[in-house]
Amino acid sequence: YRQEKTPLNAAKLRLSVLNVVIDLCEKHTVSATVPDARVSSEEYVKKVMRYINEHISEKITLDSLADLCGVTKYHLDREVKRCIGQTLFTYINTVRCKKAEQCIRQGMTVTQAAGECGFDSVSYFSKTYKKLMGYTPSGGRRFPGRDDVKKTV
Repeated sequence: YRQEKTPLNAAKLRLSVLNVVIDLCEKHTVSATVPDARVSSEEYVKKVMRYINEHISEKITLDSLADLCGVTKYHLDREVKRCIGQTLFTYINTVRCKKAEQCIRQGMTVTQAAGECGFDSVSYFSKTYKKLMGYTPSGGRRFPGRDDVKKTV
């Protein structure tokens, strides 16, 4: 290369260097198996869902759930939506509303149920409950199987 500085000799030298690098990569790298990303995602989605169900009365943030799994909150929310068909935020509110419905059936007031299920505001709870469940939390007549509802004959 130093004797004749032609473009052809420079290309030959680059090709030789590239062949050495390829040879080094093929013969001297450790092949690591990469775990299936979907399996991993499904596992941490299950972990998050278990955590939510066990800590539904507490304040749950997207950041804390993402930290629990070691991923970003955006990635976690995408994976939850892919796995269960709804956002993490909607899932949390649905679980809270279902628990509140159980609490109301057991005799708690709407205010008590809202507080017990992690809602900071009764107004927000009522709006969210109506949106997700299809009826207001005080609409006890609509609870199937509720014992204290007067039956008309």
